[in-house]
Amino acid sequence: MTRTFAEINGHSVFYVRSGEGNRKTLLVPPLGGNTNSYGGQFDKFAGAGEMVKYDWGGQGISEKYAYDYDMALLADELIGVLDFLGWDQTDAVGVAAGSAVIVTAALNHPDRFRRLALMSPSAFISEEVGKGMRERANIVAAEGMRPSLAGSISRGFAPEFSTNENLTTIYKGEYLANDPVAYARASTAFSHYDERERIGALKQEVLLLPGEFDPYFPVSVAEAILPELENAKLEVLEGCGHFGQLEKPAEIVEIIEKFFA
Repeated sequence: MTRTFAEINGHSVFYVRSGEGNRKTLLVPPLGGNTNSYGGQFDKFAGAGEMVKYDWGGQGISEKYAYDYDMALLADELIGVLDFLGWDQTDAVGVAAGSAVIVTAALNHPDRFRRLALMSPSAFISEEVGKGMRERANIVAAEGMRPSLAGSISRGFAPEFSTNENLTTIYKGEYLANDPVAYARASTAFSHYDERERIGALKQEVLLLPGEFDPYFPVSVAEAILPELENAKLEVLEGCGHFGQLEKPAEIVEIIEKFFA
């Protein structure tokens, strides 16, 4: 396993690389996440080929952007990672904002992706939700991560997991470790995400994986996307909220492995 940094489009990006073989799998974490957002169960992908996780948008320990940016920059950053790795094509796994980064990158560079597994998928952020995200981003930038922590746990985790002290303690530590300004910039970029007009152009095989209890991107959002896609299927992550990759990692890895096989 390699844990190091790459110079991507003029920025230092942290990544973790493991496994060997022809199949390539890129894991893109959610907003406020990092390479730790995918636990040990996801390392199973490295058993079938190369797997890479990276800290996008100045999250985790990647270099922080000193300016505001949009989803196009994050998509270009993802393609820059693939270029650095020497990967012509990859399978990709994402969660929420990470899924959105993958969608924009796959629309801009369709030949670079083979199959997409998208947890908490969406085609756009509504104006009302986007406004709320930007308001929260302003609070985070001014006051730090802690004021938004309780809401993130109570809404993000399914009822079964929101009182799991071990799970929430780890999440709390990771969440509070975010750089507030970097988080606010990433959140603001995601708040303007809108691929409604283009999402039907995705030609890759797509697996939509909404969480049964996800309040941010409920099952109905994925159901609305499904008819737009040429080659897609939907599987509800039963018992999961917004953070399925933390709540039921083994079950989700098994679902995605079957899709990638």
